[in-house]
Amino acid sequence: MADEPVRKPSPQWLEGDDRRTKVKRAKDNEHRIAGAFGGKRLPRSGGRRGAGSSDTTTDQGDIISPHYLIEHKHTIKDSISLKKEWLRIVADGARRQAKTSALVVTFETANKKDRDDYVVVPLEEFLRLMRLAGLDSPL
Repeated sequence: MADEPVRKPSPQWLEGDDRRTKVKRAKDNEHRIAGAFGGKRLPRSGGRRGAGSSDTTTDQGDIISPHYLIEHKHTIKDSISLKKEWLRIVADGARRQAKTSALVVTFETANKKDRDDYVVVPLEEFLRLMRLAGLDSPL
């Protein structure tokens, strides 16, 4: 039997949903979320905090609005792990800027036809929003 040629791995950019596509998708979602909050996407949003770090959460968040500092995460999968560190880091940055922290998670299909956004805010903020809406606090 003749030796079969060894297939060299192809570069990631030939494999479909490459890094550039993921970065563009993240930026598009961040601009969309920023508009919903009346804010703007921050420069270097999604930038790495340190060399060798696999976490992309920065202490400045991804989006700033008049009232919130927002960290945004998105996935095309059916689930995402929620890391306490994401919440802590954006909360620290928000405190320094006299804002409230929020984490927005976007679930979307690979073809971008379906998209669901969820917001995680501190309990105190949720209760404040309930009071503003005229709803009684369950606590």
